[in-house]
Amino acid sequence: MVSDISATNYASRRKELLALVNQLRAVGAQGDLDLPRITIIGNQSAGKSSVVEAISGISLPRDAGTCTRCPIECRLSSTSGSWSCRISIREEYDGQGKRLDEIKEQPFGDIITNKSEVEPALRRAQFAVLNPKVQRQAILASSVDRLPELVASTSTKSSSFSRNIVCVDLEGPELTDLSFIDLPGLIQNAPEEETIALVESLVLSHIEGNCLDSRCIAHDRRYREPKSLRLARQVDPDGKRTIGVMTKPDMLGPGSRKALDLWLDVIEGRRHPLTHGYYCTRQPNDEERGEQMTSQRARQLEEQFFKTTAPWSKSAHAYRFGTANLSKALSKHLIKIIDDSLPGIKEETSKQLESCREGLQKLPSPIEEEPATYVLNEVISFCSKFNQFVQGGSGANAKLIQEHRMAYEELKLAIRSQLRTLCPTLTTRKRALVVWSRNRIQWFPIRSHSTSQTCVDISREQLRANFQTNVPFEAKVVLCRSFQTGWPDAVEDCFNAVSKATSDLLHELIRLHFSRHSRLHLDLSSFVDKLRQEFHDDCLDLLYRVLKVEQTPSTQNTHYLQTCTDKWHTRYRMLRSEKDQDRDSEGAGEKSKRSRDESDQADRPEKSARSTNSSTPHSEPSPRRSLTKSASTQSGSPFHFGQKSQNQGFAFNPEARATVQEDVNELMATLAKFGYTGITVDDLEKLNPLDEYDIELQVMAEVRGYFQVAYKRIIDNIPGFIDLQFLKGLGEKLQSHIVTQLGLGAATANERCARYLAEDPAIVARRDELTARHKRLESVQQELNNFELLLDY
Repeated sequence: MVSDISATNYASRRKELLALVNQLRAVGAQGDLDLPRITIIGNQSAGKSSVVEAISGISLPRDAGTCTRCPIECRLSSTSGSWSCRISIREEYDGQGKRLDEIKEQPFGDIITNKSEVEPALRRAQFAVLNPKVQRQAILASSVDRLPELVASTSTKSSSFSRNIVCVDLEGPELTDLSFIDLPGLIQNAPEEETIALVESLVLSHIEGNCLDSRCIAHDRRYREPKSLRLARQVDPDGKRTIGVMTKPDMLGPGSRKALDLWLDVIEGRRHPLTHGYYCTRQPNDEERGEQMTSQRARQLEEQFFKTTAPWSKSAHAYRFGTANLSKALSKHLIKIIDDSLPGIKEETSKQLESCREGLQKLPSPIEEEPATYVLNEVISFCSKFNQFVQGGSGANAKLIQEHRMAYEELKLAIRSQLRTLCPTLTTRKRALVVWSRNRIQWFPIRSHSTSQTCVDISREQLRANFQTNVPFEAKVVLCRSFQTGWPDAVEDCFNAVSKATSDLLHELIRLHFSRHSRLHLDLSSFVDKLRQEFHDDCLDLLYRVLKVEQTPSTQNTHYLQTCTDKWHTRYRMLRSEKDQDRDSEGAGEKSKRSRDESDQADRPEKSARSTNSSTPHSEPSPRRSLTKSASTQSGSPFHFGQKSQNQGFAFNPEARATVQEDVNELMATLAKFGYTGITVDDLEKLNPLDEYDIELQVMAEVRGYFQVAYKRIIDNIPGFIDLQFLKGLGEKLQSHIVTQLGLGAATANERCARYLAEDPAIVARRDELTARHKRLESVQQELNNFELLLDY
């Protein structure tokens, strides 16, 4: 009958499906996927081993108490060839009960062709599983009786039970295509409570999920719920994945009528029903086993028993009696479960593969090159990236230079704000420079006191002391230094901003390159900070020396200095003239209530004055009269440049300005006609007579002109020295400094770097786990693809 079934298409597909699942289990897929399977469970002495022997046709180890101490996976295949057996061991757990990342089936011994050799081979295999520290070659070479001596030689204790699996592949013409797992029998009593819990946990781990549970139940005078049934109900409360296997029906004689009727009701579904029902088998008793009965003879006696023994012989469910019917049912149910599960297994495999890939991508890649080489390459990459920022460029590489430019812009504004007002007429109170910086408006207040007063005091004092017409150089030095008082703070603030931006970039790059290695990250940060501080101190010292040089006014740019001096001298004289003109305009508008001293001004020719109340075109008064008036009103006292005027308002009159411009153009044309070409409007101021304070105006102009020279020099030199001495110097020294500090050129560089690169054990374990899992799932996916190709073919 078996050969007839094997010839059908169904039998062919059954073989292929079983082979697929067996191969998936061989690569450890059961640790990631819920593979279809059949388990055989039962209490001690429930006849479980006899059922396994009957289905497989082999003899299992039998001892007092528990015989099976680890799962035995039996894989049966119907073939037309001769009978054979191959035993393998699949280690899925380590000594601490943790699932291994890489799972393989290792062959244990040679292929067996004699059934009598299977039982001792299984004893050796089970002994190897329970004693993993004993060499397997020694186990294979030892007799069964001397196996305990091997344990004594290792000074280790043999395990009572194990989760690792003994795999038995059977092929023969009398076998049904089937695969099942024989689990250790559930024990009621044990010297150690942990042993009972271990066996229950082992059984539960196999019967959960996509599993068909075959529960062996021995016949008794009354139906009692065994422990195996209680465990099965935990994972299958509705009984949809359970098959009942009743054993030892010959234990009840004809006189146990009530008990026999009760068991008949169970097997026919009237009591304790299960979705897949119950089956009943009869195995050889102890006396019959002693006769070395063959499996064929045992099946004959079993068939005869159910045909001739009441109440079984009268039951309408004869198809549920006998080992052959049980094997066929188990095979049929298993194939259906596998067939139904394949699409889900394939989908779940793809999902888990993608999850593994994502998990591996989140973890740092393992370092495969020599530690010293890896660290050196990372240091070179880090230093190269920093120097790219130092050189600038476009995009992200311009970040550092842009931040430095902001600091230099702040420096330029701060230096400019240090200029004290050198204005001979206009008050400086409440005035300020308004500048843009970093997208916000900044106000730099100009100092409220006027340097023009200082110019007068110093120059007059020097003239009185030395009876000279030229102000001594020392006086000009004092004035030049006055606008440099805030330069050191401005330069230091600028440099600190540059240094901080550089430090922030260095630490960001260190984090990007070395954050996965905490100790290396910490030491590199310390090395780089120390080097940066050295260059910071050296550069700051240089900047202070540059500022010290600036304290002695000097320039070779004499042409620019003279040009600026002349320009500012002309402007100051014009401001003096406009100031006196405004005073005359105010006097012409006053009432006759003025004193007699003030009435002398009535002889002055009437001029159009520029004031807040005037709307007439403006014409300038005589400079000489303005100076005379200014001097007379001061009664001989020194004139204070920057003295607050009585009327600071200036009306803008476009018509007046246009008229004045026409007069100026006409005058310039007349001078050109007489051969005076190249004259500017500023040159016309030189036609005015000398001012009483012309020496002071000249000093102010020279100081203001020199400020222009020094200002341009300092705002260029300071950034240049910072860039050369600090930034580029640091970039050039960085790599050699790190290499030296890390000792990458030393003989012990590899050992030192290996300690630096030591990864977090949790990361290593997680990567190894994901890598092994990814490898398993790829193997599973390959097997599934091959199976589909086989079906298509």
